[in-house]
Amino acid sequence: MPFLTLLGLVLVLAFLLPKKSQPEVVPEISPQPLAEEIGKVNLVLNFGKGEVASFSGIFAKTAFEALESVSQSEDWPLETKQYDFGVLVESIDGKKNTEEKTWLYYVNGKMADKAAEKFEVFDGDMIKWSYEEPQF
Repeated sequence: MPFLTLLGLVLVLAFLLPKKSQPEVVPEISPQPLAEEIGKVNLVLNFGKGEVASFSGIFAKTAFEALESVSQSEDWPLETKQYDFGVLVESIDGKKNTEEKTWLYYVNGKMADKAAEKFEVFDGDMIKWSYEEPQF
């Protein structure tokens, strides 16, 4: 009988004592940028002949993302072509690049020096897309 009592006591203690736990494996999750980290920018589109559209508070990381966002929300067709240097905007809402006029963009009043998807923008930046004669 003392053996059964001792066995019972060992079993009770085995269930009551904390067990040595294995470390929990937690999968790594890539952090997603918060909207506040992307930045709210302003966008102006000059379609020519006095036709101008302005938008503010657009969340975007690049000048191209801002244009894409507005094009989608306004249901404007946006045509682009991929080149070695990056994406070239060929048409916005039916206004296509020609020899006489083309889509150029400016950030904070300065003509951009790279493809729009490579031009990072920051909170408060002003992006202007203008359908105009190229000055090259």
